[in-house]
Amino acid sequence: MILEPIGAYQARQSFGELLEQAFYQGKSFLVKRGRKSMAYLVGQPVFTALFELIEKDKGLADTLAIMTNPQAREIIKKGEEEIKAGQTYPLGSLVED
Repeated sequence: MILEPIGAYQARQSFGELLEQAFYQGKSFLVKRGRKSMAYLVGQPVFTALFELIEKDKGLADTLAIMTNPQAREIIKKGEEEIKAGQTYPLGSLVED
């Protein structure tokens, strides 16, 4: 899916037109405020197709749930930093008898 970047102000000014393009032409937009990506605008057919894929693949659904959870993302980031710093522990030392 190709995302067309659009500024938030421009998106607000032409929202109706963007909706038409997203629904009828299948275009997808990345709404940005300055350099920061803020939201995606996709048509209902695209969203429905993505949602159906997620429903069919429970692993994908679980991954999406984890990756959209800010606390889980922070824990994963911290773990990755610890691994890079060599701060790892043998599995046996973590398992209690």
